[in-house]
Amino acid sequence: MTDLVIASQLPADVNAKLAARLPHARIVPIAPGTPEGVPADATVLFAAPMRLKGRHVSETRPDGWPWKLQWVQLFSSGIDSYPDWLFDLPVATGRGSSAPAITEFVLAAIFAAAKQLPRIWLSDASQFDFAKRPKLASVRGSTIGIVGFGAIGSELARRAIGLGADVLALRRSSAPFEVAGVRRARGGGHLRRPGRRLGQPLGDGAAYDIEDRREQQSKSGHPDHTEEHRHPQRLAHLRSGAGGERQRHDAEDKGERGHQDRP
Repeated sequence: MTDLVIASQLPADVNAKLAARLPHARIVPIAPGTPEGVPADATVLFAAPMRLKGRHVSETRPDGWPWKLQWVQLFSSGIDSYPDWLFDLPVATGRGSSAPAITEFVLAAIFAAAKQLPRIWLSDASQFDFAKRPKLASVRGSTIGIVGFGAIGSELARRAIGLGADVLALRRSSAPFEVAGVRRARGGGHLRRPGRRLGQPLGDGAAYDIEDRREQQSKSGHPDHTEEHRHPQRLAHLRSGAGGERQRHDAEDKGERGHQDRP
């Protein structure tokens, strides 16, 4: 007997794995975008990102929405590509699902800055000049600053410490860091020093103003958890000491609209 009916916008291989894990559920594939063809008895929607380039998703709720659906599981960790009406229901995000892959990209960017890649690449051995060889930095023993400490920030911290780097971090709250060895930065100025590589948020929602927040905390005597002082341009000029290249990443996942995260 089928106890659970799931309308899924996920790829076929993911649906197959989902069916294997939930043998008593019926997985019904539906097209990406605005949900259409949702079975009348479906209670769960697995939603893929809806607002992609070239795809229009209306702000108007589909006729009959939310039908018999009781819960929505997002395929992504962020919520930017979904319409507001989707959040009429309890929504769970895929928080952390992309953290390992994005962290690998961040580490690649850090190594590229430290080793001056691709500037030092040679196409022929005759191009090598020992007297003019560049002085390359070492990631081991360097300081990596992380602004934001969500799933990506914490994953980056673990790997950076494993490489022998010293890690300084800032986060929106005063909660302790979950990764042993991470030190709390005293403010934006603590990260803005020569030779330090910075992991920096990209979006306006993550790029809050460090200096204003630290100043408010020192005046009030308690951490400021509001986001009234968002000045991403203040963070935009923070650069690493190696070649002046920014090492930026989305350190705080965006599933923070009061909706629950489920595995």
